[in-house]
Amino acid sequence: MTLKTSFATEIPTDNQPVSFEFISMNVKAKQLYQVYAPFNGKRIRFHMQKDDKGSFRITDRDRCPKEYLPLEKELETAILQS
Repeated sequence: MTLKTSFATEIPTDNQPVSFEFISMNVKAKQLYQVYAPFNGKRIRFHMQKDDKGSFRITDRDRCPKEYLPLEKELETAILQS
């Protein structure tokens, strides 16, 4: 099985769907991702990493817009299904 090193997905929010781009920082395993998304006319970046329980979590919550924090489970699902 070949690991996708990058992919994109749209996740619906209250206002409109948001496009998230995921770039893997590990070419051998799903472990750490840079996540890019539009926010207030800019392209922002935050990270998601697998924790010790095997779940993907937003690691730098201060960099992630608070509006996207509730989407953590949907973002994790996108990684797991990639």
